[in-house]
Amino acid sequence: MNLEDFIRDSLVQITRAVESARASCPGVAPDYVRRVPEDKTGLKGPGTTPIHIVEFDVAVTASRDAEVAGGAKGGIISVVSGSLDSKLSTSKESISRLKFTVPIVYNNPGQG
Repeated sequence: MNLEDFIRDSLVQITRAVESARASCPGVAPDYVRRVPEDKTGLKGPGTTPIHIVEFDVAVTASRDAEVAGGAKGGIISVVSGSLDSKLSTSKESISRLKFTVPIVYNNPGQG
C-alpha cells in the first residue's frame, strides 16, 4: 500500500469509528467545541461543559508474505524461513504509527 492510500484509508476508518461511537454516545466529538485559554482544560463544549481529550497512539502493522519455490532468489528479504520441501517463505513487515485525539463531553450529574 502506498502512502496516499494508507493516509486516506486511515482517515476514513478513524472518521467512521468516531461517527459510530458518536451514534452510541452523543458526547463523543461534540458539534461545538471552543477554546477558553483562561480555563485549566482549555476547551469547553455547549455552555460551560468541559471537553476532555482522548489521545490515541496506534501502531499499525502491514506485512507482505511471498513464497518462492525451488529456492529461487528474490529481492530484499526481511525474514526468511525454510522448509523441507525446498520452498522459502519471505515476509516483509512495515510498522506505522497513527496519533490522533477525539474530544469527549461527559454527562454532568443529573443529565442522564
